[in-house]
Amino acid sequence: MQRINQQALTFQTVNCQTVPPEGPRTVPLILDFSQTSTYSLSLQNMMSRNFISMIQGIFVDNSANGSPIQINVPTTGQTLQVAPNRQAYLVLLCPNPVSLNFSSNGGIAVNATLLNFPVTNHEWPAITGA
Repeated sequence: MQRINQQALTFQTVNCQTVPPEGPRTVPLILDFSQTSTYSLSLQNMMSRNFISMIQGIFVDNSANGSPIQINVPTTGQTLQVAPNRQAYLVLLCPNPVSLNFSSNGGIAVNATLLNFPVTNHEWPAITGA
């Protein structure tokens, strides 16, 4: 068994389970994967202008998409995935300034909402009306 060298570990400050100073806020996104299969987002400008101070979670409505959607936080290496035809609340380990990448091959618009308040991970199937 290989041991992890504790002297080589680094630490990052992330926003988790914190009450934001500006109160609860959301940033709604429409990710139109019929136009491109990847999106990059930087909130540095919004954050420097004090519109929002942190991102702690995301709501993803992938209910109409037959493909999974992946959310990547490049600064922490966290990658999350929402399965096809599902919706989810997900915790993001996202240091400031927030930078995110989204990808899907579904060819459909997906609604996602960034959240500055704490959430717990929860995923559920889309309601089909049957």
